[in-house]
Order: sequence, then structure tokens, then C-alpha cells
Amino acid sequence: MSGIKLDDIQANTPKKKKKEETDIWAFLNKDITFSNFVNDKYKESFYTELAILLEAGVDIRSALVIIYEEQQKEKSKALIQQIQEEIVQGKTLSEVLEGTGHFSSYEFFSIKIGEETGKLTYVLKELATYYQKRIQQKRANSFTKNEC
Repeated sequence: MSGIKLDDIQANTPKKKKKEETDIWAFLNKDITFSNFVNDKYKESFYTELAILLEAGVDIRSALVIIYEEQQKEKSKALIQQIQEEIVQGKTLSEVLEGTGHFSSYEFFSIKIGEETGKLTYVLKELATYYQKRIQQKRANSFTKNEC
């Protein structure tokens, strides 16, 4: 007579994650930045403020002055000042952002297209939305990861 032995049945309990797996998740969810202040949150704020100011009819130089004055950190002020100075010298926003090394090719080319098509405020809003969703996704992934 064959029967089921309770000793042969294993409980379906979740296995604890190895430290290596946790380290991998931490690495993959890490916000990769060139410096400690140009992260997704900073970029979302920068693009949102710039789009609002340009849409309100403020010229780009004045908009950058306003954004500069709002900055709390010296590194942030220095970056905005660099952008402003290069625009005053005649460079486009896309050229300046590319030259700083703090912005991705995706951002540079998107802004360049916005400048060429006259849809810069639209592109800036889209970049802000992109970074907002990216931040939300990271939070959701972090929450889900912590539940496991």
C-alpha cells in the first residue's frame, strides 16, 4: 500500500534571497549619474521649471536666471550659471547640455529636435514627464523588492 508520507512534502515557503541577489537589485536600481546632484529628480525639476517659464513667454536667459536663483546647492548654481553663460555666448541649449557631460544623448537630441521644430517647450515637458515616471517606477520597484 502506498501512501503519502508527510516527511516527503516540503512546505512552499519563499526562500530567502541571497546577499548577492540583493546586491544585484541594488546595483540595477541605482540612479546612475555623473555627479551627486544631476539625478532624475533634479532633471525633472529643471525641465519642468524651464518649460513653464518658456511657455509663459520668459526668454531662455531670464528663465535660467530665475532657475539659478532658486538653487540651494553651489554645484547646482554652478551648472545653471555655466548653461546660462554659454547660451549668452550664442550656443543653443542642446549644444550646452551636451557639452556639460551631465545630460544623456537622448536628452541632447530631444532638445535639439525641439529647438529645430519650434516645439522646445513640448519636448521639455515630455522630458520632465519621462523623469517623473522613471522616479515613480524606481519607487515601485523598490517597494516591490522590499516586499519579497
